[in-house]
Amino acid sequence: MKSNQVLGVICNNRMLSDANGDYWVSKQTYGDSFWIRYLAVFSVVRPICRVTKVNKVPDGWVKITLENVKPIPITGFEGIGQLIKVFSVLRKELLNSINIVDKVIVRGPTILSSVIQDWFMKNDTAYGIEVVSDPWDDFAKGSYKHKLRFFLQQFSYITFKMLVKNAYVISYVTSSYLQNKYPAKNAAFSTNYSSISLKSSDIVDQEIRVFPRGDIWHVGLIARLDTPHKGGDVLLRAVRKCLTAGAQLKCTIVGDGKELAVLKELALKLDIVDRVVFPGAVSTKSDVFKYLDSFDIFALPTRQEGLPRSVIEAMARGLPCLSTPIGGVPEIVNASELFELDNVDELAKRIINLIDNPDYCVLLSEQNLQKSQNYEETELEVRRNKLYSVLMEAPVK
Repeated sequence: MKSNQVLGVICNNRMLSDANGDYWVSKQTYGDSFWIRYLAVFSVVRPICRVTKVNKVPDGWVKITLENVKPIPITGFEGIGQLIKVFSVLRKELLNSINIVDKVIVRGPTILSSVIQDWFMKNDTAYGIEVVSDPWDDFAKGSYKHKLRFFLQQFSYITFKMLVKNAYVISYVTSSYLQNKYPAKNAAFSTNYSSISLKSSDIVDQEIRVFPRGDIWHVGLIARLDTPHKGGDVLLRAVRKCLTAGAQLKCTIVGDGKELAVLKELALKLDIVDRVVFPGAVSTKSDVFKYLDSFDIFALPTRQEGLPRSVIEAMARGLPCLSTPIGGVPEIVNASELFELDNVDELAKRIINLIDNPDYCVLLSEQNLQKSQNYEETELEVRRNKLYSVLMEAPVK
């Protein structure tokens, strides 16, 4: 049943606003197709997130067009230093924001919820939380570089655990990993569903039957490159080792962000620029699938993860997938296709093993297609709507 209530969603998403007052997101992933899920139960959804005003929207950004999606802009900041400077303004904005909505969901972890942690800890506050990653991994060594990294890791872990413990409704993107680490001790309702929703048309009809699909093997990664989290550097070093060992392959890393320049410089240093392509960002699902459909192997050397959208989308296109045992990754990737965090040699061995065993790749393609069907929209919609409905009916004290 749809209510007349307004839902506020506190999240890490960053938006741009233009001179016309329109809002833009950097990926189609968080465009209309994402926010519409909340409108199945609530009449209006108000994303509460950092917004930057711009005169010109960069290429590749996607406009929010749904009439009932009305962002509440929060002052933008980058890093701990800027956060400290705007803390009082930020706290005031966040408290004002939650006072103009009926219910609140936190897509966490996010530093924004920590700024008003005391509000969430009130016994009469009924809020929801969608646990999408592990804050401990967010600040892990190699993922985050700062002299206060260890303190921030401890602080984020403790505050997030308290936030989850006190929530009225909770969802997790994993089946068990995040549930065990951040248990729902006081929730009226808890469930698991992924942020990833696949349409039946997103899943290819049959496994890939011939490897490689082109003249040489093609290994790829699609990720946001704002931080080193996704391990593009590990993939490049592994590609270098594979080439040195005599493997015939090429690599494509799709994405944009501050890390892109670092990766390009590393490719030059490793002398593999003739085997690596960096096409930049993609803004539509069809573009994502175009690249996935050109790969033979998808490799995600991630250092921080809840449940990786990119791996599930790669599986939906029938790709063998390699990744690290971080977060919920072991719930979807076979143990034999996992490699240790930051272990370049092990990733190179996994790639060469697939190259040497094309028949095994066909088997993985079939298995991964079957796994991806668990993330079809119809499979997840019932659980999501149940959580939203329980939150909607929570008493306001």
